[in-house]
Amino acid sequence: MSVERKMQQELKDHFINVTRGKSMITKKLQSLGVDAYVQDPFILQLMKFHPSKTINPDNIEYLVIKPRLPYKTLSLYYKYKDSEIVDDVSYVACIKNLFGVFEKEKSFKSDIKAAFRSVVHHGAKYMYFVEHASPVNDQWIGNCSECGISTSMCVDHFNISYALIFDRYIEETKLNLMEIQIYEAENNELRLYDTELADHFRTFHDNLAQFRLLCKSCNSKFGSYGYCSKS
Repeated sequence: MSVERKMQQELKDHFINVTRGKSMITKKLQSLGVDAYVQDPFILQLMKFHPSKTINPDNIEYLVIKPRLPYKTLSLYYKYKDSEIVDDVSYVACIKNLFGVFEKEKSFKSDIKAAFRSVVHHGAKYMYFVEHASPVNDQWIGNCSECGISTSMCVDHFNISYALIFDRYIEETKLNLMEIQIYEAENNELRLYDTELADHFRTFHDNLAQFRLLCKSCNSKFGSYGYCSKS
């Protein structure tokens, strides 16, 4: 039996099954509390089985417990010895993947698409928003391009949808989504590790995208693709 297979079996023997494993780790985090460092060797090695992130337990400087917004559930965050990024890691996903019950492709592709979406929030889409809406009492007010009312606005891709732009980019670049690395920023926004890829996609998107302001009602009617935000 290889070293990796032996370690996998030891973890399975320790956690017993998905339900027991989740319960064991949850109780461990609750007993330690927020901001505590986790030094459990089984939990540390479990990180290697995350289904969508390649995590090297030997390079982890620390695991720390932090509340994950917006629900404030206790979650694990790790920091590599050679990086300043503190990224979250789902121990539930690790447990499921360890026991072979995680639907990797479906979940991972969803996270990858969310990371690409976050890229366009910081380019032409954001500039269009701040140029066509104004901050009023913690809201951004503008005139809806469809019904004409003045209220809180969303930015809508017009003529060519974001989904079509994204699909065209993947087709032209021949990217394999399952090979892309992502991480979660402090605001819980998924990001691409590869900043050159992020810049390339943002440029591709911004060269094609056209926008309009819609109120939330019209945005919902036309289909927002989930991008109702100022950023």
